[in-house]
Amino acid sequence: MTLHRHFPANALLALALVPTLVLAPGCGGTAARPVEKTMDQTSRLVSAYESLSGRTDGVVTALEGLRGSVESEGILQRERVATGDIEKGYKSVKSAISDLMKATKEVESARSGLKSSVERQLKKWDADLATFESEDLRRAMLTRRTLTAERFTALSNELDRADLMSAQYVIEVSAIERALGHDLTPEGVGALGSVLLDAESHATPVTNAVQRAVAAAHEYVSTLSASGDA
Repeated sequence: MTLHRHFPANALLALALVPTLVLAPGCGGTAARPVEKTMDQTSRLVSAYESLSGRTDGVVTALEGLRGSVESEGILQRERVATGDIEKGYKSVKSAISDLMKATKEVESARSGLKSSVERQLKKWDADLATFESEDLRRAMLTRRTLTAERFTALSNELDRADLMSAQYVIEVSAIERALGHDLTPEGVGALGSVLLDAESHATPVTNAVQRAVAAAHEYVSTLSASGDA
């Protein structure tokens, strides 16, 4: 259920090329242009969502492990289950949820960085447009500027959806963690068996939303890569 498992291989290859797109223009020692900085921030954003997907999978794995420690073919085991195994499983769940929350913070930071970079890029674009005397040049550049802004809006919409679903999932699994802490026994964990199973399945829509967000980020990069000296 990882992003790599579902995302097309050619798209992942494109991701691997993003750093090259960002760094290559700067090889001459000149300061990075606004578009290059935006591409760099977009690459950082993609990495943050990749991490978020992996952390979501980590929560699922931890929940599966805890549930499996007290169940055998769907039947609750009340004997031969060491308390230490349940404690270990619970710690894994708690750690995985903590990692997931950190990943959401990384996404938030990456989004903030990209937003600031795009705003600077569009501001410079507008300033330059105001200086052009050629109507044809101004029209061509305005078309490019409009396309870039529209594509960023589309990207932001996908990111909003992914972030909302991720936040809801964090709330769901955090509540489960607190509930588990009250009764770490085979019976206590077994009583939440269906809840744990549901939480495991609820991770799939989150991963799918992240996939769409990453696809939108790649589409945005393709727009930037043709944006000239913006």
